[in-house]
Amino acid sequence: MAGNITAGSEIPLSGLRLADRYELSDEMPAGALCRIVRGDDLTLRRPVVVKAIRPEHAEMYLAALRATSALTHPAAVTVYDTIHENGWLFLIQEAISGQALSRYLRQGVPGERAVDLALQLARALSYTHHRDMVHGDLTPSAVLVDRHATVRINNFGLPPDLDYFLAEGGAEAQELIAEGTTEGDVLALGLLLRQMLSSADMAGAEPGQRQLRPEIPEDLAQLVLRCTNPSMKDAITDATTLAIALEAFDAQLAHTGDAAVPATPPILQAMYDAETDQALWAIDQTNIQQQVYSQPLDHASHELGSRFNRVTDPGHTDGAATRATDDAALAMPPLLRLPTRPLPLQMPYPDGGTQPAYERTDERDDHAEPHGAALTGIMVAGVILFIIFFVIGFLGPFTLAGR
Repeated sequence: MAGNITAGSEIPLSGLRLADRYELSDEMPAGALCRIVRGDDLTLRRPVVVKAIRPEHAEMYLAALRATSALTHPAAVTVYDTIHENGWLFLIQEAISGQALSRYLRQGVPGERAVDLALQLARALSYTHHRDMVHGDLTPSAVLVDRHATVRINNFGLPPDLDYFLAEGGAEAQELIAEGTTEGDVLALGLLLRQMLSSADMAGAEPGQRQLRPEIPEDLAQLVLRCTNPSMKDAITDATTLAIALEAFDAQLAHTGDAAVPATPPILQAMYDAETDQALWAIDQTNIQQQVYSQPLDHASHELGSRFNRVTDPGHTDGAATRATDDAALAMPPLLRLPTRPLPLQMPYPDGGTQPAYERTDERDDHAEPHGAALTGIMVAGVILFIIFFVIGFLGPFTLAGR
């Protein structure tokens, strides 16, 4: 039980149950000031992440939570609950299916993706700053990226990792970050963007001299410079301004990426065309739900009736009328006809010749029995038999009475 944990103890947290509600499982890599454990909320039946904070850091975390408790942006990791046990503070947080941004920085992040991630961060910082809150420690470990390439921001309001900012931005960046201002957040985001657009083996010898990859556009490199050098004349120190600039680059890189996509190889295009040809019959079925109500039901019924009349009426042989009726029938909603596939116009004879696979004709077969005449004869015979049996049944009793 968590009640057995004492200050300074390092016992395993796996298997503990907090407040008879949160059951802890496997321990994850520890943070700078806390231990992190996966867990389950037994009441709401959902996964959670639990941060176990030692007593000496508990008040610092509580102060950060109070300062940012009104933050409800979708990019912010949600804190569900706090539990105190013998001086320890346990933060029950939303479980994010993702990885820390620091795991993606060794080889760099593609330019388009880097701009997109930075844009998401800039929008979240703009929202935060307009509510008089700052993050204060925007490092790669504070940014999570889920499987949909969506950023989630953790550790709002905590003291900054000044060693990290000294290594990445130099003494000037370290001093600005230590002040806990909105300008410091923008600088921290600029440092993140510079790391995403460079590679670890291209870092300079001096702090803050990381080199961007050669394929990075010059105007994007200039934007990074404006974000990471607050003393520049045209430096960007506002999150909203940075978000607007990144939006323009995001659209530009997306358009460039579309234009740079190579043409499909001919053999793959041929395979695609063949598959498409074989699947033509499914296209109508796919659109049935969208097309079936495109015409009024009475119109569809009228066209179906016209088609039926052409088939059953022996005198209906006008070619123009037939073609018009065929066109109208093909225009009916797909629900009223089977999906079609292209058929070969000719089929081979065994001797190598060809014959038409199918053909339409408006001429009647003189040797075939007219279906209309046969049907009429059957109906007449039925009526005659009905009259005979009716007469016999009606006059029979009178005949027997007369005898």
